[in-house]
Amino acid sequence: MDQSAPFLNDVFEWPKGAITSYVTTSDGIKIRTGIWAAKNPAGTVFVFPGRADYLEK
Repeated sequence: MDQSAPFLNDVFEWPKGAITSYVTTSDGIKIRTGIWAAKNPAGTVFVFPGRADYLEK
């Protein structure tokens, strides 16, 4: 992860222990990411919202 990113708490209540960060791709695109664990984890989910969407939506 390149650097920490802001939590947008006014539109979404983040779970405890959540981490947000920016990652820069090999072609220079900056992507904001969010990671948090489920209470009873059973797998991994990747959500790719789109160009103008945000994690909290």
